[in-house]
Amino acid sequence: MREDLNEKLIMGVGSGSDNLFVSGDYESITALQNKLFELEELRRENENLKKEVQRLENISKEITPTDYICGNIK
Repeated sequence: MREDLNEKLIMGVGSGSDNLFVSGDYESITALQNKLFELEELRRENENLKKEVQRLENISKEITPTDYICGNIK
């Protein structure tokens, strides 16, 4: 653990494709990193949900109202 958590740091963040550097104390930078990890997870979940919506929409195109007509069962 760092001795002085209030010491200013400069750290690169992100995927590395850009030059994104953040200046701040250790606690602030680690909080930012956690938010970036959370953002990436939410993006993955969003992509999975989009795929599921597409799958359900495709299924719904195959279903007709007559599939749900119920009659008297004797």
